[in-house]
Amino acid sequence: MATRQHAGGYFEDEDEDMTDLQPTFCGPIVKLMVYPPPPAKGGMAVTNEDLHCLNDGEFLNDVILDFYLKYLVLEKLKQDDAQRIHVFSSFFYKRLNQRERRHAPDTSSLPIQKRKHNRVKTWTRHVDLFQKDFIFVPINESYLEVEWEVRKGTQRSFGKDVMKGSSPRVPQQDNFSDCGVYVLQYVESFFESPIPSFHLPLNLSGWFPQPRMKTKREEIRELILRIKEQQEVDKREAEPVPATPSSPGEPEIEETSGSTGPPPNLPIGP
Repeated sequence: MATRQHAGGYFEDEDEDMTDLQPTFCGPIVKLMVYPPPPAKGGMAVTNEDLHCLNDGEFLNDVILDFYLKYLVLEKLKQDDAQRIHVFSSFFYKRLNQRERRHAPDTSSLPIQKRKHNRVKTWTRHVDLFQKDFIFVPINESYLEVEWEVRKGTQRSFGKDVMKGSSPRVPQQDNFSDCGVYVLQYVESFFESPIPSFHLPLNLSGWFPQPRMKTKREEIRELILRIKEQQEVDKREAEPVPATPSSPGEPEIEETSGSTGPPPNLPIGP
């Protein structure tokens, strides 16, 4: 999948000549909103630079992908269903395969599977993946084998003979830039219309109408702006209202617990 990393220039499988066709973001970066908002944990900031990725011809960046996946889980799923799944961040697979950082402890003596697992082991410290019915992330089998060994204390194979894979027939993009948009729609369609049977081969070519994809970018853009506006309203309403100064010579009135109105025979300023 070709994606552009936030505040970076990371591309996969992209024709270098096509980069000249991409409109570039100009102007100062402004935070639009945080989702989910405080006091919820794990909130992520969405900026006007991220919003720019929703223009036609742009690759969706990781922030837009992660935001919409979080939105689907938190807003579109029943709580019981949400407990059955785990959606990894789009940064997970990059971190799994990232080179070792400088000044990190020397792990060269460990097998490659365990070195990779060490890079992301904190990502699942509060989640038992093996209690989930569905996991959403492109992840290789060796990660699961080490995760099982760390959590369960035994060894288990997750090779192709145990976990059979499939490339189902699904609606396909008709350009080079909508791959991220389609990934989001695949997840949303799975939540809306779960696959009743996983017997192979899977044919999901009619999973959702193709015309829906023509407006998907604008749909996500409008969602972000609606959340932004609502958060601004909530912030204004939460701000304390400054006290109106009393007029000269006018007696001050103290509020009394249980009082339903101003005390009688006292002048009230406008």
